[in-house]
Amino acid sequence: MKKLLSLILAVMMLLPLMSAFSLNAATSGSCGASLNWTLSGSTLTISGSGAMNNYSYFEKAPWYDSRASIKKVVIADGVTTVGNYAFYQCSALTDIDFPSSGLTYIGDEAIRECDSLVTLTLPEGLETIGLIAIAYNPKLESVYIPDSVSRIRNMAFAQCTALKEIDYPDSCTEVEGYIFSGCTAIEKVTLHEGITKIGLGAFEVCESLTSINLPTTLLSIRSSAFAYCKSLTSITVPESVYSMETDIFSNCPKLTVGCYEGSYAQTYCEKYSVAYELVAAHEHSYTRKMTTLPGCVTEGEITYTCECGDSYTEPYPAIGSHAWTDWTVTKEATETEDGEQQRTCRRNCGAVETEIIPAFGTPEPELCVSADGPNITISGMSDVKDVFIALGDYDTYGDVKANAVVRLTPAKLNSAAEYTYTLREGGYYTVLVRYNDGTQTFLYQQITVTEPVYAADGLQLTVSNLENVKVIRTAYGTYTTVSAIKRAEGARAFTAKHDILGADSYMVQYRKNGTVTVAVQYNDGYTDIYTYEVVQKVPTMVQEGNTVTFGDLDGLYNIRYAKGEWSTSSEIKKAPGSQALKASAIDENGYIKVTLPTAGTYTFCVQYSDESYNYYTVVVE
Repeated sequence: MKKLLSLILAVMMLLPLMSAFSLNAATSGSCGASLNWTLSGSTLTISGSGAMNNYSYFEKAPWYDSRASIKKVVIADGVTTVGNYAFYQCSALTDIDFPSSGLTYIGDEAIRECDSLVTLTLPEGLETIGLIAIAYNPKLESVYIPDSVSRIRNMAFAQCTALKEIDYPDSCTEVEGYIFSGCTAIEKVTLHEGITKIGLGAFEVCESLTSINLPTTLLSIRSSAFAYCKSLTSITVPESVYSMETDIFSNCPKLTVGCYEGSYAQTYCEKYSVAYELVAAHEHSYTRKMTTLPGCVTEGEITYTCECGDSYTEPYPAIGSHAWTDWTVTKEATETEDGEQQRTCRRNCGAVETEIIPAFGTPEPELCVSADGPNITISGMSDVKDVFIALGDYDTYGDVKANAVVRLTPAKLNSAAEYTYTLREGGYYTVLVRYNDGTQTFLYQQITVTEPVYAADGLQLTVSNLENVKVIRTAYGTYTTVSAIKRAEGARAFTAKHDILGADSYMVQYRKNGTVTVAVQYNDGYTDIYTYEVVQKVPTMVQEGNTVTFGDLDGLYNIRYAKGEWSTSSEIKKAPGSQALKASAIDENGYIKVTLPTAGTYTFCVQYSDESYNYYTVVVE
């Protein structure tokens, strides 16, 4: 009793030291020549490049003292191995993130006794799983093993008592000893063709396993491979097996082994008193499938597969020629550089054919004529002597010269390849291009311009069709150019921006009789010059006693009159007894008659809608 009390006291004295050690546990460090580890919260991260150090039962991983707090492990890209005992007894661990590629080895007992681990997905590219690597994980229900794994060492998944299903990787040729020993919940195991050996106690005490298909490539089964599989009812041993050790099926009370007549398995069962039944000899019946399509120059492959799993392949001849697509230009040819075009095989065999597109050199300019409103453009000129432009359709030099609107001399052309000239009017034009070598070319072009429309009304001139107009200029006198109008005394200008304001028509008001010139300039360069004789509207007037009769009243606005002598319409309007007669007062004969009531002097103003004002003084005796 005294010894027991002493032992308890010693343990109690050590507890504070153990707690202090745990509290001071490291949170980062090195775990390989080029690897580091960090522990942040409950996440352990391994990063860097290369292999992890191997640890042991006596020399634990540097994070071992914090193992109870680790819930997640992140192994970064670049890590190539998981060392022995790496995550041994990490009892809270539920999640391991492996690198997407590059990890080839999981060491001995690396993920052993991780009591909280439920699922595990091993990474593609993994090649080896070490001794007891993922064993004694009581809650592990499912694990994915990629086909890249070529070796799973002894006891790798032993005593994973919740594991229910295993799909053994294609690359493995042996099920090593005790790999699934004690996996009491396992119900389904898939073994692929290519496995030749089942090791010692490989499926021992798999109490929930009811049946298993053994591959036809199997050659040997070692002792106790299926011992204590108490739910196992059927298993067929292939004819290929030639070595079977003792106690393979010991304590399998429900099992009847399927054997082929005369096989090694039949002899074994008879020797060791194992219940068996003969199965009919299998005759292969193959289905044919094209597993690799033939290429243009590469052979294909046909696979023949029997339901038993046996298969073989045969080559299928190559097609022997390419099926080309249309040419696609990959580089355009220029004047000085070759281009390139390619075509590929439609069968995706990878064949590519390339062809050179020769450089096309400097092209000869093509002589042509085009128009934009009043602007005529001659393009593609080279070694030109001069150009004549004539209004009309001509085909001889003499006719063109006689009717020429302009001759573009060498000085004007200045050796340019293109020249634009603005014409004064629309119509059908002939363009004659003469070359220095004595040859000549006739070209023809219709010129369509926006022509203004003029409507005269006495002292007013209304200009219409003003879309895209720039300015209207006018001045008294006769002129032939815009510049002459601008220089004339009293010249006026009405711009699109300040006066016309987008309207299709504009009225110009004049105040006196005389000849006026109007220039309408459009934004495309076209100008129309119009001469107009301004004539004020004047009525006829006849006085007979105290009656005054007015005629020629088309466009009359009103007639105002009042007793007295006045000089303006405004004065008449303000005078006592002022009267106003509208155009509605014109009688059926086109006259307005006014009878003055008393003797005296009267002033009349006859005003027209064009703002023509005519004043008359009438004396009544």
